[in-house]
Amino acid sequence: MKKTLLIWLGIAMLCSDVEAQDPQFSQFYANPLYLNPAFSGTKGCGRLNLNFRDQWPQLSGQFVTYSASYDQYSSAVNGGLGLLITSDNAGRGVLVTNRVGAIYSYIKNFHKDLTFSFALQADLEQKNLNSQTLILGDRYNPNDPNNLLPPNEIIPTTSLLYPDFSTGAMVYGKYFQAGMAVHHLLEPQQKYIVSSTSSFLPRKYTAHIGVNIPLDKDGPKARRMNSYISPQVIFQQQKDFQELNLGLLVKKGPISGGVWYRTRDALIVSMAIQNNNFRVGYSYDVTLSNLSAASVGSHEIAIGYAFSCKPKKKIPRAMTCPEGF
Repeated sequence: MKKTLLIWLGIAMLCSDVEAQDPQFSQFYANPLYLNPAFSGTKGCGRLNLNFRDQWPQLSGQFVTYSASYDQYSSAVNGGLGLLITSDNAGRGVLVTNRVGAIYSYIKNFHKDLTFSFALQADLEQKNLNSQTLILGDRYNPNDPNNLLPPNEIIPTTSLLYPDFSTGAMVYGKYFQAGMAVHHLLEPQQKYIVSSTSSFLPRKYTAHIGVNIPLDKDGPKARRMNSYISPQVIFQQQKDFQELNLGLLVKKGPISGGVWYRTRDALIVSMAIQNNNFRVGYSYDVTLSNLSAASVGSHEIAIGYAFSCKPKKKIPRAMTCPEGF
């Protein structure tokens, strides 16, 4: 009973006066638009990605996140068009966040080996709070933990709807990519109680860089890299929370795998198989923090499909993603 109360109390804090954080995906490049909107259109042809994450399943589905995205290059707008949909379920339906975002990225070849992408993203976000199942800390009865006290707090609003905006930029070539993104530019307010103090969604800053080292027999002369090793670095900061991810990915034909270290938090192991235009990947987070005994890691599944196309006009080079399409 005490454990359950503490869980609900933590969720309640996220909904009132404490600034919330974004959900995280471990297969970063298998969900490229979520990492950086500047990835939109960099594949050239259409690309569909579906992602599912179950974080800390030992807590009975407390944090489950879904994501779906589609993007492609359009010569009519000299850039990429993308659509990103996410749904985050915290506390078995206590707090559900749904977001739909539209992305435009301007893509330009500046050099035979260098392409630039700059993107703007506009989102519409909805947060739903199921206050009927929410147990606040002031209802805990120290004299009789099995009987709750009457609630002192009345939550007049259980649904929020607001716009959100993000941006990103990236440069890439055949053997490298580097970019930056800023999410929640206007830091939208997220409070259910009018009299409470400000509760806004802090900006999230992302920086990523990586290289693809070919392992094919022809090396850099190969027309397409079927096998390569790819060291990657991703840094993210949201308010006072910082996260450094160091990864090494290896692809050999249709099989790829990798290991990531998320500082002070988790060791991530991923595997994927690709057959022509279809790809499916799985990753597991081994929790390294003090939550390891209670959380039993995190599971993530990523499914991707790359559409074939014959563009009528010449388009910028397609990016070789270190993971995914």
